[in-house]
Amino acid sequence: MQIVHMIVDRLHVGESNRGVIKYLVSRMACGYKTYKAMSKASRRSMIRQALERHAYNQELYRYTMRRGAR
Repeated sequence: MQIVHMIVDRLHVGESNRGVIKYLVSRMACGYKTYKAMSKASRRSMIRQALERHAYNQELYRYTMRRGAR
């Protein structure tokens, strides 16, 4: 989901996974109400994608900070 990536990319890499999920849910049309209306499989998929993207962003930051100092 490209939209999930766009939302997660706005967050700081130091944000906790729980904070990422809370922010993602808050950006939905009606927030938690919309989140609960989704199927369990869709919610899991969305959260998995968000956390994978957040981990990617963290790794990119680490790589940049290590390599950029040389």
